[in-house]
Amino acid sequence: MKRILSFLFFISICLAFFSSCSSPTDEGFSIVAVNFPAYDFAKNIVGDKGTVTLLLPPGGESHTYEPTAKDVIRISECDLFIYTGGENDVWIEDILSSLDKKPQAVKMMDFVEIHHEEEHEHTDSHSHKIDEHIWTSLKNSVKIISGLSEHISAVDSKNAKYYHSNAETYINKINRLDKDFEEMFKNAKRNTIVVADRFPFTYFVNDYGLKHYSAYHSCSEDAEPTPKIIAELIDTVNNEKIPLIFHLEFSNKTVATAVSEDTGAELKELHSCHNITKQQLDDGVTYLDLMKQNYKTLKEAVYL
Repeated sequence: MKRILSFLFFISICLAFFSSCSSPTDEGFSIVAVNFPAYDFAKNIVGDKGTVTLLLPPGGESHTYEPTAKDVIRISECDLFIYTGGENDVWIEDILSSLDKKPQAVKMMDFVEIHHEEEHEHTDSHSHKIDEHIWTSLKNSVKIISGLSEHISAVDSKNAKYYHSNAETYINKINRLDKDFEEMFKNAKRNTIVVADRFPFTYFVNDYGLKHYSAYHSCSEDAEPTPKIIAELIDTVNNEKIPLIFHLEFSNKTVATAVSEDTGAELKELHSCHNITKQQLDDGVTYLDLMKQNYKTLKEAVYL
């Protein structure tokens, strides 16, 4: 990422000059969202009153994403730019600071309490990085949507009532699902989940008091898990008779498959909602859809 920042700084200066000669409002109210949760929340708030563009390509990995010149143009020309605001968004701060004509920008992290990635079971790591996957908590998502509706309404005040109404509708749906999760875990046979993969669910497990095991300390960890960690995961699944374990979306499933084959536990996807496929985007899949699917698979894991 660092090797392209100087180039992006130069090109963003040039693009800022170009964009200052045009008016983004000529084509209506526009929002650019850095990842899928931001895109989905904004789209549900804005409805048919504006356009929302997803910056991260469908199927792309945010930790290795490198912005293009076209991305910089999109950011410089939009009316509102939404991003997470964590360590992985340093390149965004560089771009925004280089633009003469800056869009309104909002960080989703500003709306919630930030947690550090926990010391999970079966890990030799002792880092305490900030967990940026704030949207894995339905409770956080409600706060983010409420905050975004205020910012969107401030930028496009003539449609504020419409935006607030849409936000309230979506929030009510998310709150209902949150209650379903609470009820499910309250009556579950077990409160332990195993994610034999990277772990972006700190906020989620904290919400419901779940015990959890993972192959990696965090979602962004590069080092492969040691044989010891994998062996301990296998022992946990066997000893606690866990019938179902999880992998992430877009995962190569190497570790998860090994644990599944050695224990006989069924392997299913637990979606972090960070990004979706092109087909899912075309089909209009929402954050709420993905979390409902998580509800179904987690119910199998804790009730069987």
